[in-house]
Amino acid sequence: MSAMSLGIPPMITQEELITCLEIEKYINEEDVHRCPNGDVSACEFCKLLNIFSIVSRNFKLRSSLESAKLIDECHNHVGELRSSVEKLIPHLARYDFDEHVKANGYRTFVYLVKRSVNKCLIVANEINESSRYCTPKSHADLFEKLVDWNKVFRVLASMMECLVDFVTEDKVDSLFTSSSDALDRLIAMSKERSNMVGFQGKLLAFQFCKSVRTPLRFVSTLMAAYSEVYQSQGFLWSSLASSKAFLYYWRNPTERADRISKICSDDPLRFFKQFWLIQEKGVVKILSNCLGEPVDANLEISIPPVRINVTTRSGKKLTILPPSEYVGIKPIMLRLVSHKVINGAVGSGIPNTSSENLSKTLIIHCHGGGFVSQSSNSHLVYLKSFARGAGAPIISVDYSLSPEAPYPRALHESFYAYLWALENAHLLGSTAESIILTGKLNTHLNYTHTLRAKSKSQLVIGRFFFSIHRLSRPDLL
Repeated sequence: MSAMSLGIPPMITQEELITCLEIEKYINEEDVHRCPNGDVSACEFCKLLNIFSIVSRNFKLRSSLESAKLIDECHNHVGELRSSVEKLIPHLARYDFDEHVKANGYRTFVYLVKRSVNKCLIVANEINESSRYCTPKSHADLFEKLVDWNKVFRVLASMMECLVDFVTEDKVDSLFTSSSDALDRLIAMSKERSNMVGFQGKLLAFQFCKSVRTPLRFVSTLMAAYSEVYQSQGFLWSSLASSKAFLYYWRNPTERADRISKICSDDPLRFFKQFWLIQEKGVVKILSNCLGEPVDANLEISIPPVRINVTTRSGKKLTILPPSEYVGIKPIMLRLVSHKVINGAVGSGIPNTSSENLSKTLIIHCHGGGFVSQSSNSHLVYLKSFARGAGAPIISVDYSLSPEAPYPRALHESFYAYLWALENAHLLGSTAESIILTGKLNTHLNYTHTLRAKSKSQLVIGRFFFSIHRLSRPDLL
């Protein structure tokens, strides 16, 4: 029997190759994984499961029972993942945007699972190559990664089981599940501190490319260090203490994972609001105005909370009221960023007598921050680059933040700002013949604007070309 027929990568030596009959001497029949698709050479699950079986056998022969137990746990979790993925795949197309845009949250999780299996294959192969003399002491780094992979697989297996329940109980192809039991299990699991450790340690950002993992590691380390001093009063002391803690957590990913897990289990909202507000304070805020491409206009604008009368494409008149949920009616703040001062625009001081000087494009931006923190100023560095590179003015909406102003306040304010921008584009230095919506974490706000505009009898006037353009997108399926 060849190595390929068993799904074993070529790097395994001839002496380590075993037939199914030899495996059965040491492990149960159900532990021998056979690819249901009959193509083990192309199945990442088959490769990993068979390597785990071989490594487990070698550890048991050497009486390394603790190591064998860890391998067996990984083997079981990967088997559960494979089963869940097979159950989920037939339902993926039900939730796609359309036949051309094959993307949804379920596809993201399938990608995440396959990515984790492929990454763990590297560790499993390294352990397999040295399994005859490998021990947790001699290969501590490998075993630490394997412990983290076991935690990751356990969490992913539970999450995938919930997702399978979502799609099997859903009869109307809705992204909002009707399975309350599965949703309760998912919420309860997210609150367990131990479930986060595997994702925040040595395997941090494993699903992303290498160029993304380093910045995320930096932010994660900074977060862990800041958690020790964010309640301190003295700026100098907190800076010195956080610098020392940063070096410690950078060198000790396991300790960093424990620290972040503790933060998330204690008072996550208060901490994360404080952490992301670092960019809004003192020297950091001043630097954000100095760094990046130079622009001639960087202004804060207050939109008065008045009724907006708009005309739909079909000629129907609509009146849009200002948002009033939770915090009452109040002005909405925008930031105007433009590569040059345009006559007639806010802050120019010069009336405009012709539309020839106006930009045909207007970019509308919604900042990230999880709806609880940050502002347009937090993203000013790249907004200035966008404005100069596109040669068009940008407005960034400073919507109200949770928990003081919960959903849907931010959505309504952003949509109101969008309508105001269409009606007052000349004040922004644009004719708004084309609109580009962009953003970071909250780009889905912009997508919601599209659906709301479409639902309100083609609210976008005919002379506008309405598009969604994500200037940065995740590498998903």
